[in-house]
Amino acid sequence: MLERIVAFMSYQSVNPYNGKVLKTFKELTNQQLEKALKTAATCFETWRRMTYAKRAAVAAKAAAIMRARVDEFARPGDARDGQAHRRGPRRSGAQRGHH
Repeated sequence: MLERIVAFMSYQSVNPYNGKVLKTFKELTNQQLEKALKTAATCFETWRRMTYAKRAAVAAKAAAIMRARVDEFARPGDARDGQAHRRGPRRSGAQRGHH
């Protein structure tokens, strides 16, 4: 499938606010890329066949983990966005008056 791909260049994630490089990602070999694509395809098929109720349970668990570890998850966003960490619950668009 990917026999024709010879090599990839590494790439970087750059903070658009200040231009700092946040992370440099190494290139993948064809074998690593093939494995990643197969894994993604398998995950997609599993998710696609999952009932909405099971998907909702997975999303609820992920949300609970993020709420429990909000400070840990907020720090990378602060660095990426160049914004100060805002404490307290975030309100949805509807709660702010947006529809």
